[in-house]
Amino acid sequence: MQARYYPFGASRVPIPSSPRTVEFLEVKVRNLQYKLAQMSNELRIHKAKLHAKSKVQRWVPVQLVQENTIHDGNLFGSAGLHELANMLNVTHRNITMLNLDGARIGDKGPKGLQNVKAVFQNSNCSDLSLARNQINAAGMKIVAKLLKKNKTIRWLNLAGNSFSDAGVKFLAEALKINKSVKYLDLSDNKIGGIGWRYLAEALCINDSLKTLVVAGNLINSDAMKFLAKAIKLNKRMTTLDLSRNECGDAPVKLLARALRCNYVIQTLRLQGNRISAKGAEYLSAAFSNLNTTNGSNKIKGGVSNGSTMKSMLQLELPEGAVEKRRNITNSTYKWVPSPCNSTSVNQNITTLDLKANVISNQGLQHLVKALKNNTSISTLDLSDNSLSDQGMKHLAELLSKNNFGKITLTKSNITVLALSGNFIGIKGMAILAAALQNNTSIQTLMMGGSLENMKQS
Repeated sequence: MQARYYPFGASRVPIPSSPRTVEFLEVKVRNLQYKLAQMSNELRIHKAKLHAKSKVQRWVPVQLVQENTIHDGNLFGSAGLHELANMLNVTHRNITMLNLDGARIGDKGPKGLQNVKAVFQNSNCSDLSLARNQINAAGMKIVAKLLKKNKTIRWLNLAGNSFSDAGVKFLAEALKINKSVKYLDLSDNKIGGIGWRYLAEALCINDSLKTLVVAGNLINSDAMKFLAKAIKLNKRMTTLDLSRNECGDAPVKLLARALRCNYVIQTLRLQGNRISAKGAEYLSAAFSNLNTTNGSNKIKGGVSNGSTMKSMLQLELPEGAVEKRRNITNSTYKWVPSPCNSTSVNQNITTLDLKANVISNQGLQHLVKALKNNTSISTLDLSDNSLSDQGMKHLAELLSKNNFGKITLTKSNITVLALSGNFIGIKGMAILAAALQNNTSIQTLMMGGSLENMKQS
């Protein structure tokens, strides 16, 4: 057997050129690469801990300071937050965006979070992210107290802190007073039934919040009752993200009723909520005055004058919010609710995200019937919903004005349609292609990938 020579340091070691030997060496190389990656990661964490003990000027990159932004990826904890606070108080007050994702600033509880005061007192900071920082309920009490006095933060991310219902209670009290926050992310915080009540009470009073993200919590029917009341009364929130809450069909029924009384929400995200065909039927009632088979989606009562408004406030608001809302209504807040009755339909939602549910062909049929007369929805995401070729027949009724020789009265203006991750075969694609021949509104068609990835690219 011939041998090949490879240099190792100053010597030359003969290595037999058999296939087994080469395969063995390749495995050894991969193992060494894996160990090297582990060592590099441990070294990065060790450096982060060392930097937390040193002065902040030594670990804040110069180019980031010049861009008025600090990015995430460091694990400096509450000790690093102390040094950051000194920098914000003394030398650097022109930071407008501060991203502290995953920095573990709540690792020592409320005592370590005292230094976050400097962040909220920075007069120029408008975007703040404190996601995944181990902030518990006691820590949220400190954050909420500072938020009450803050007038500059517009974008606030508190996702992944698991402060649960007790933390939501403190935050809700702050939202009743704060008038600056426009975007709030509370995803993955283990919000339960009573937590939704606190949040709903705040939403009934707050008139500045425009985007609320509460994905990855748990919403049952009792929780949706509180949230539905807030949706009926809040007249400022334009984006509501309820993704990954595993709510099922029953809460969707309550949500649909509330949406018929709401005229401001434009983007509704319901990804990953186990919504079946029945839930799709409930949801379709929000966009059409066609009653379901049992007539259970009719909305009783209405709001059209001052006396009716007062009775609605007493009936709908969570306990403790009536007096505050009444005082605001009788003084400076001039909101006049729109009529809401059994014939009311939602014509303001432009983006409807139903990705990763179990709507199926039957549920799509209910949605199509409701959306034929809807002119507002322009983006519809039906990805990962177990739709097949039969479902494309229903969808064709929505997309084409000339469906298999039958003139339809569809008024749909859908421009973005996502159908990725379904079971659409050749026959279904032929039906869809035929429907799109007479469609002039569709501009984006997603049959693979996701809308999120497309927007990021």
